[in-house]
Amino acid sequence: MDFNRLKENIYSDCSRRAYAGAIIGTICGFMFGAMDAGRVSGLTSDYTKVLEKIKSPVVTRVFFRQNMLTTVLFGGMFTTYQVTKCALDNYGPQDWDNIPQSAVACVVGLAPVIGFRNMRRNLPYALVLVGMDVYQGGLK
Repeated sequence: MDFNRLKENIYSDCSRRAYAGAIIGTICGFMFGAMDAGRVSGLTSDYTKVLEKIKSPVVTRVFFRQNMLTTVLFGGMFTTYQVTKCALDNYGPQDWDNIPQSAVACVVGLAPVIGFRNMRRNLPYALVLVGMDVYQGGLK
């Protein structure tokens, strides 16, 4: 068995999953962050009131700060989740299937979300993201 080739395959698989986790997590984090930032900054669904409020520099600053925080948090969370799941897939117990790997990776990936008190409201969004990955993994 060629261990260098095995090491390269594992590295390329984990790096692909890390890139995909970063891209998917960042895009979803941006969308979830926009919804969350609108709620935090007091923007409503009435577009005339939104246009009046968004002119205020304080509302704009709060909106973009909250949106970027959520974007970075979700990008990091889903990247950590994917890398942990890949490591468990390659180095973990061989009798595990998709569910236990995803559960352990979910706990590791969600640690930053649980750690920030004001980000705990994003926990359902993060669980939906992980749930979609578990469902997709079960289809393979």
